[in-house]
Amino acid sequence: MKLKRRKNKNIIMTILLVIVMTMFILNYIGSKITPRVIDIVKGNINKNVYNYVFYVFSEEVLVNEDLLKIVNLEKNSDNEIIAVDYNFNVAYKYLNEGLNRLYEELNTFEPKVSYYETKDGIFFVPVGLINDNVLLENLGFKIPCKVNYINDIEINFKTRVTDYGLNNLLVELYLVVDVKNDLLSPNGREEFGDSYEIVVASKVIMGQIPSYYGGMIEKSSSILSS
Repeated sequence: MKLKRRKNKNIIMTILLVIVMTMFILNYIGSKITPRVIDIVKGNINKNVYNYVFYVFSEEVLVNEDLLKIVNLEKNSDNEIIAVDYNFNVAYKYLNEGLNRLYEELNTFEPKVSYYETKDGIFFVPVGLINDNVLLENLGFKIPCKVNYINDIEINFKTRVTDYGLNNLLVELYLVVDVKNDLLSPNGREEFGDSYEIVVASKVIMGQIPSYYGGMIEKSSSILSS
């Protein structure tokens, strides 16, 4: 009877030891592989997202006449631009339309992670990636990693006014899109993203910028978040 109990105790201890060792190995693999996975994913996904955002707004979003409905340029008596502001009712209308347009196109967004099998937002990384040796990094079983693309978007306008020849100014209106993604890797959750700027309207107007501005004025609108 004592021999049976001791045998059962040894089996339980062996199982616990296997579980602990497995958890240790998985944690080690995760800690080694996650930083490299993050670097790979950031480079690939940020490039994919930029191309996607640029595609969505590659067609003309605003006509140049709309620019001065959104942007208020305050001049002094010498016809110099001294301040830039926004007509927020009009600006938010366009920002909201831009945000809706992004989400409408989102179902066609299919990013790829170069050199790795990708399916439904999951890509499979070989465990050999923990090695620094390029000859070994594609060996071993595949570890699934999940990316939740564009799970949060912030969008706003930025206006830049610059000198453009004699007594002329170039007014440019940028759409600034901040995108956040989630990477679910063996070692936990990592948030990453980037900011993208697309010129959506520009116009040459008469005027000057005071010399103390250094030839350029910039102003950003409030942020509209999804």
